[in-house]
Amino acid sequence: MILERIKEDFSGKRFLIVGFSKRTGLSCAKRFDELGIDYAVFDEKPLEEIKALLEKPRDVYTKVSEVSLEDYDVFLLSPGFPRRHGLVQKASVLGKKIFGDVDFIFPYFEGKVSVGVTGTDGKTTTTALIEAVLSASYVTVSCGNNEKPIFDQIEAIEEAEVVVIELSSFMLEENHHVKPSFSLITNIAEDHLSRYESFEDYRNTKGLIFKHQDGKDLFLQNLDDANIKALLKQFKKPPFMKTLSVKDSNADYYFDGEYFCFAADRFSSRSFRLLGIHNRMNALFAIAVANELGIERDEIEKALNQFAPPEHRMEKVSTKRNVLVVNDTKATTVQATGKAVESFSERPIVLILGGGGKGLSYKPLNRYERQLKKVFTYGEEGRKIKEDLNQLKDVEYVEDFYACVRKAWKNLAEEDVFLLSPAATSFGQFSSYKERGEAFKKEVAFLDEAWQKGREI
Repeated sequence: MILERIKEDFSGKRFLIVGFSKRTGLSCAKRFDELGIDYAVFDEKPLEEIKALLEKPRDVYTKVSEVSLEDYDVFLLSPGFPRRHGLVQKASVLGKKIFGDVDFIFPYFEGKVSVGVTGTDGKTTTTALIEAVLSASYVTVSCGNNEKPIFDQIEAIEEAEVVVIELSSFMLEENHHVKPSFSLITNIAEDHLSRYESFEDYRNTKGLIFKHQDGKDLFLQNLDDANIKALLKQFKKPPFMKTLSVKDSNADYYFDGEYFCFAADRFSSRSFRLLGIHNRMNALFAIAVANELGIERDEIEKALNQFAPPEHRMEKVSTKRNVLVVNDTKATTVQATGKAVESFSERPIVLILGGGGKGLSYKPLNRYERQLKKVFTYGEEGRKIKEDLNQLKDVEYVEDFYACVRKAWKNLAEEDVFLLSPAATSFGQFSSYKERGEAFKKEVAFLDEAWQKGREI
């Protein structure tokens, strides 16, 4: 049993949970309470905010000066907590054991197939696709950055034959043990530049997913991504690789515009319900893992076609008006927004961008001038986005999100696409991308009803 082994291995050790949130930090604390493992919490949030999350009262340190690092044997870092923080640096100098939660649990995976999924965009969709397709033949569980903390999933992992782990770049920064049977990088583009010293620093962190792989493991390479190719030139390549492409029919797994093709097999994509060519690549990852594990083609096709589009990711929003409304609030990078725009190459697009910034340039979106009928930007990042989109003819800044949605609605015509694909975080007006997506759908429903009844908005 995983929990029993953790208790045995770390009996008498004291942990410091560094960075406390309602997901990673809280999931660790709950398990340590259950196991009787001694721990304390460090975070720079207000003390009362942390205490409100803890189920049992604990000593909580809110200042670096109050933490005596010698008192702790193991440091568990939440993904969002910066590794360059002085406390982490001092712990490292003292030779303390420092883990992320996935890195801490991974050594207890013996006998299980594991699939590691990272990348800038599409991680959660790809993780869900792989889990859905493999579940047709194997007991499969997913965890990690897909809002399923690994400490919360331990019982399910005990029973599973395959564990699919979504890994952010933050989670890969501490990688002592993560060695997936299958690893993949969906794509790499500029992101989180406020955390990393350079794009190369961020890109190289993604390469840590195959750091420990050996001849028993497989890396799945997206041939279409130039940044992944550059990464593989710089790093020692994984021992075994299979290639995937939506452009190159010489790849081991490829999409030819209509069919998913692999080995001597292929099947049509017509019943696949996810929008966008980028989701064809995500599907290829699921097909590849399933095929390498020996799942029959018909089972793969059936599971893939039954996969329901996830909320907030290229999600069609129902309306009575003859326009296509798409909620892609999860698109928080320029690359993700570009892929969304490319998915509607034959229709005029009214696009909403904005939210909170991550130090990115939005200038690459200028190349979609032909497709973008009008662009609205909002929030703290909206002004910068408008400045960057200096090659587009019609860009308007509206500070408030709801007012922005209403203005955009008034600019729609028959057959237009109304696309929320923000290229920025939700922070500022919303606490999460989900909250922003739900707000968008509710506002569209209100506007659609007003339109049907001929009311002014």
